[in-house]
Amino acid sequence: MADLSIRGMWDEAGRRFQARTQKSLDLKPPKSIDDIRDMIERRYDPSSPADSDSDGGHERAKRIGLNILSCLKLLGGVAAQGAELVFQPAGVCFNAISLLLDVPQSIHEFHGTIDAVFGIVGPTLSQFKIYERIELFNTIDPELNTAIHKVMISFVDICALAIGLQKGSRWKRFKAATKQALLNDDSGLKDEIDQFEKLVKGQQNVQATLTLEVALSAKADLATILGKACETGKRIDDIAIGILDLKEAETNRSLEKSRQENLTKIRTKLAIDEKNIKASKDVCEKIWQRCITDSGNWLRDMEDYKKWSDKSTNDASPLLLLTGEAHSGKSSAMSTIVHQLKSAHESQGQSTARALVAYYFFPFFAKKADDDKRPATTAVKHIAFQLAEQDSGTAKSMAAFCDDKHSESYFRDSSCKDLWREFKIGNPKPGTMHFIIIDGLDGLFEGHPEATNHFLDIFETVQRQTSTGNDGTRVRLIVSGKSVNFRREFLRTAPNIEIEKYNGSDITSYIYEELKKTNLLQGEDSETTRLRTKVHDRLLEEAKGNFLRVQTALEKIKDLIMSGGSEAEMDTVLDESNQDKRTISENVILELQQSLKPQSIEELNELLIWIVYGFVYFDAAELEAARFLRFGTVSLQKLEDKLKGMYSKLFFSHYGNVAILPSIEPLIIKERDRPRISEDPPKISLSLTISNGDITTVQNFLWSLFQKSMVEKFEWEPISVPTRFTACEIQVNEYDAHIAIVKQSLRFLTSPTDERTKLLGTYIVRELHAHLERLNQAVGYDQILVSDKKEIGDGLFALFVSGDVIEKHWESFSEIDWVGQGDRIEIFRNWLKDPDAIGGLGRLDKDWLRAVNSSQRPNRELLTPMMKTVAEHWLLDNKWHAGTCFHALRLFLRLDTLEKPSEDEPAVPTTQAISEELEAAEKWCEEMLSPKTSSSLWYERLGEAARYYYEPDWAIVKFTKASECDDASISCFKSLAEAYYDNDELLSACSSMEKALDVVNAAETPDKEELKSIYLRLAFWYNHLQQPDRAIVHYEKALEVDPDNQEALSGILTTSIASGAEQTIYDLILNMSKLSSKEPGLDQLASTILDQSLDYSYKAPLRTLVHRCLSQQSCMAALLDATDQAIEAARKKGMEIELLALLLLRGLASLFNDLQDSQSSPQAVAFWIDGYTTMDQLIRKVDSEEDVWRYQTFYHSIVGHLSSYYFEQTRKSSDPSEYYLKLEALRRGFRFPGIEGIHAADLFISAFHTLHGNRAAARETVKQYMRISMDNLSDDTDENDYWAAYIQFKCLAASGDDLNALTAWSLLEPIETDVVAKTLNLEAGPQQWLIDEMTKFVKAKCPLGATQSDRVNAVKTELEARLAATDKEGDEFKQTELRTEIKKALAALESVQVPEESVTNDTSGEVTVAPLESKDIAKTFGYTCDGTCGETPLDFNNGLNVCKYCWDVGFCDECLPQLKANKLKKIVCSPSHEWLAIPKWNPRGNAAARDGIVQVGGELVDGVRVGGETVTVKEWLASLKKEWQL
Repeated sequence: MADLSIRGMWDEAGRRFQARTQKSLDLKPPKSIDDIRDMIERRYDPSSPADSDSDGGHERAKRIGLNILSCLKLLGGVAAQGAELVFQPAGVCFNAISLLLDVPQSIHEFHGTIDAVFGIVGPTLSQFKIYERIELFNTIDPELNTAIHKVMISFVDICALAIGLQKGSRWKRFKAATKQALLNDDSGLKDEIDQFEKLVKGQQNVQATLTLEVALSAKADLATILGKACETGKRIDDIAIGILDLKEAETNRSLEKSRQENLTKIRTKLAIDEKNIKASKDVCEKIWQRCITDSGNWLRDMEDYKKWSDKSTNDASPLLLLTGEAHSGKSSAMSTIVHQLKSAHESQGQSTARALVAYYFFPFFAKKADDDKRPATTAVKHIAFQLAEQDSGTAKSMAAFCDDKHSESYFRDSSCKDLWREFKIGNPKPGTMHFIIIDGLDGLFEGHPEATNHFLDIFETVQRQTSTGNDGTRVRLIVSGKSVNFRREFLRTAPNIEIEKYNGSDITSYIYEELKKTNLLQGEDSETTRLRTKVHDRLLEEAKGNFLRVQTALEKIKDLIMSGGSEAEMDTVLDESNQDKRTISENVILELQQSLKPQSIEELNELLIWIVYGFVYFDAAELEAARFLRFGTVSLQKLEDKLKGMYSKLFFSHYGNVAILPSIEPLIIKERDRPRISEDPPKISLSLTISNGDITTVQNFLWSLFQKSMVEKFEWEPISVPTRFTACEIQVNEYDAHIAIVKQSLRFLTSPTDERTKLLGTYIVRELHAHLERLNQAVGYDQILVSDKKEIGDGLFALFVSGDVIEKHWESFSEIDWVGQGDRIEIFRNWLKDPDAIGGLGRLDKDWLRAVNSSQRPNRELLTPMMKTVAEHWLLDNKWHAGTCFHALRLFLRLDTLEKPSEDEPAVPTTQAISEELEAAEKWCEEMLSPKTSSSLWYERLGEAARYYYEPDWAIVKFTKASECDDASISCFKSLAEAYYDNDELLSACSSMEKALDVVNAAETPDKEELKSIYLRLAFWYNHLQQPDRAIVHYEKALEVDPDNQEALSGILTTSIASGAEQTIYDLILNMSKLSSKEPGLDQLASTILDQSLDYSYKAPLRTLVHRCLSQQSCMAALLDATDQAIEAARKKGMEIELLALLLLRGLASLFNDLQDSQSSPQAVAFWIDGYTTMDQLIRKVDSEEDVWRYQTFYHSIVGHLSSYYFEQTRKSSDPSEYYLKLEALRRGFRFPGIEGIHAADLFISAFHTLHGNRAAARETVKQYMRISMDNLSDDTDENDYWAAYIQFKCLAASGDDLNALTAWSLLEPIETDVVAKTLNLEAGPQQWLIDEMTKFVKAKCPLGATQSDRVNAVKTELEARLAATDKEGDEFKQTELRTEIKKALAALESVQVPEESVTNDTSGEVTVAPLESKDIAKTFGYTCDGTCGETPLDFNNGLNVCKYCWDVGFCDECLPQLKANKLKKIVCSPSHEWLAIPKWNPRGNAAARDGIVQVGGELVDGVRVGGETVTVKEWLASLKKEWQL
């Protein structure tokens, strides 16, 4: 079984993680999804002043977890276990993510690694993509359950690697090996995936139905139940439940898979990761959340805005400007516009034009190392991606462009104007409008002039579209900034909303809200009212639309009132409220300077050093570490509180980090106006030389000198001397800051480790060279003093002369890659060449430095003492992680290669195999360490490094040598076993692990934890080897060591269910029901059910257990009781998804049990109603739309169950009103947006009206989904056509239009591969523009019904004609390029053989067309029989009969008669329903897609169309729209 011994895998994963990262996954308390979200909110909080556009927005970070993160959330839910377990896989993943978030630079590469995970799992994970928002469901076959756990374990491993890796060659090598590594790490994964894919193929692409639909699939053999029903004469439809298989999941899965593949392709080519995509959108969201009530409502009264935002208006200007000075509320207004547009155009099915809304809020530009260097290009990329997210057709066209021979460098180097044009942002596809909102342009205008001009070109192009008659009305662009930035002549023709003239209502609301918030002037007496009105009126007049002035004045008024000030003083504040921004900022600094004590100013200046001149952003905890590093004391008040309190007027939160306000920064940066003064105390030395002096003269001189010095004190006039900057002034100087950071860094490195400064370690080690390099640029008054150089030189020498520093601070060094970067090491060496820096060193120390610099490999020589220490910890002890040590050494050994390329040969970097690098590193260590003998530890550590880099063969060799040594430990055998497992050698793995078990048992007191982990691991492996008896034996031994171990309990039960005899299972269930578990109130059976509840797939062990228990009433009673216990436990512990799954399972168990006793099923319905109510409450309390989608599959399942039951009751009851109203209640409940919103209740109500002769009401019920499906079928996107056609079929069938329903089904025929497009898109094919032209040529010139060969020949003829035409006169460069592309196209077409379609005459003289081969089919709509035949598929050989009423049920020609006769041994559908006969596939494939024609009309005979005519698809859709009044 694939569900066994999960715990063993996770235990090992935890140990690997800790070994690789020196961080434990066992966080207290464990992290949850909500914790991760909160952590990201704190880390990337874009809070800023009222207007982020002028002073810099907060939009660097982008989206975290759309595609990949959502999949991780889903997988976390799939593998999550009950809270009573010792571990929670979901929680472990979240813990790993939380630790990973501490690696700022690694997320982008990390996503690429996760892509590799998904690439391995392949179709299985693609199947999950459409359900990616379901957080904790495990809805796949049990054989894949363990594979999912292993994927998650691989993800945890990758988190560990990502924590230790960043940029550079190591990461590239890791990425190249990831897929192979994961396959090796997961020996059973590939086989299980292959097995699952075979099952998928056998079921004709309905795996989504079988693996994702729980409540509605009843695929198990119910012969026992139905046999009993036949004996009692009980009709199956009395159960009143149609067990449904949601086959639309397969089609939806295909659509979603295609869309996500396109989005992934776009995201990869554009080099934008999901974290930053989300963070980019969050900037707008957080600004909007901070807006005052009804902010921006005045826009609705602006005529220009009303026209611009109304997509039905044709005379609107495509470009709208929103201008104003800083802090006028432009960003708030733009965020309001985004939400207004999204809300107004949310229901896309209700109108002819679909509106896509994309927006970008420019971030604050601080010139940090991690700031965006091409912000304008980034903005266009984000806008393009947002458009692609909303429309699959747009995503497809953008992905095609990305595929058009464009490398990542093209998208990296292209201008924003080029990308805007190429992605057709200004040229939407037909039937679509683009609303683009761009905020915060002022920062771009100030720091990026070239990008600014490109953006202005874009704005002009958009505005000119109106005058040229292009599609200007289908592109609406609004941009905000200062009016001075839009002076181009043509931009002046665009409507301009000057915000200061209209934001008075927002200013008024802000004043009153702030006064109310601070409880100032809130009385209703006449005097208080007068003062409140006075404050409002004066501020509204003086502020002139500027929120900063209002905010500053209100803060002063608050302080004044709190200190008992007078009205006259308040008048002064109001008079000064019209000050400009610089004056306000200067006053803020001055007031803060006057209010702070000298020590606080000194502390603040230290913070400014790191905040302003650090190369990255720091959070409050890191700044707290910097403060302690400088002063060595702990402040009574937390720095985080100070930043929010007394220092808050200088700083703001920049994505969770601390940044200085742009208006403050230039005022506190001070240039040096005098030379530096040494900090050494002044010294005066005097020597007197007396020659030819008599005694009297000498005595007189010495007496006068004494009198002047001791009595008169020389009485010199005081003179002004240069002094340092006063300590009582808030200021920072660039080079002073870099000197301070370097000195503090060297002091940190040369001192013992301190937990209070530890957070700065990685930054110090990573960026020390950059600060040193900046000091090299100091000239003039900023020139570095000799004393400072000496102090720096002493610190650098101590860093490299021995391994002491790296010994103390290995955790900080382990993540650094500069040990392999010669240019950075050169910076250190150049400092150690400076005579001033090394002037204080002794002779021997200088001799060592000279030896380093004279070496053939000076960079390597400098690092050798440090690397020798790393080597010792790699191979002589196990304190440091073996893989991390090897990583540092392999980088080090790449330095200063002696083999130099000749002058004629370019330097081409070579990449060694990992095994070669391991051998080289081992050889270097032998030379450096000179071990007397090779111990088992030496080989074991080599093996561990090999495993870390996924070299199992090399690891096996080393671990084998380790196990053969006399001093071999248990870890040698365990590691050897894991290496065999990595290499898919399970038998050898078991053998080695058994040896480890013997070693443990041989000890005088065996280690129980070691025994338990080995037993569980062996049980897991024996299950993989299809040896369930041996697996159960090891589970039982684990229980002997730990009687309450839940993993062992679950393993025994699930293994027994899969392979044991029924009596064995009965005995096990009864025994488990009598023993208490470690969870209070739960027996062992109940705790195991809770543990396994999230696996509720068709073949889930618990589903199987229900059927096994049907013939043994005592077991069924124990099972029902245990399930009830688990339900209550889940409810008490807030285990939401587990509770829903258990209620669903309990309902099914009641259904089967009641049928066994010939009873009705009210209890089953009661449990499902409970589940529906619980789920509805959960949906309504979630905060974001993304979270809502977690419940989609469960929602459709439970609604399907209840709808089917209520519908059957309406048909049997003489008064159907009661159950009809219940159906209506389901229909009017929560609904997902768009076409995803339709569910079983809609169709059952439509069918109800049809059966009662009310066709108008039947149509009205599903009319909105007919409209949406029509829109999807009419657009130029083919990815959504299958799903749209199927929804249209269901709506038409339910409303009684059988003939048109059959026509809609014909759109679901297999779609033939377009050989021309496929061939031209090969790697050697032409550019996209020629492919597009030839695709249009085929559609326009090839007749209906043309064969693939006809099409290829027609295109070749056209290309040859064009090639001949290039010989005529014209631009030689363009003609040469055209000839090249045409020749590529012809060569590609020549390379493919297209056989003529096989058409023969049978004996009757009729023409027979051979069916399409699978290689010629591009897309199919999977549908199989829901009877007992073994799922006969709809294909070229078989037709199906689809129920007109049930949501997604059909039968083959063998099963349907059995159902009608009430002899089908399965609870599905009803003999009293009606069916439409779906013919087997047309041998020629999909005529609608190929030829654009469909068959309509005729008459229906026994569900089969007879007669009719052929019309075009467009004609048919037009007639439907007219008939339905759409």
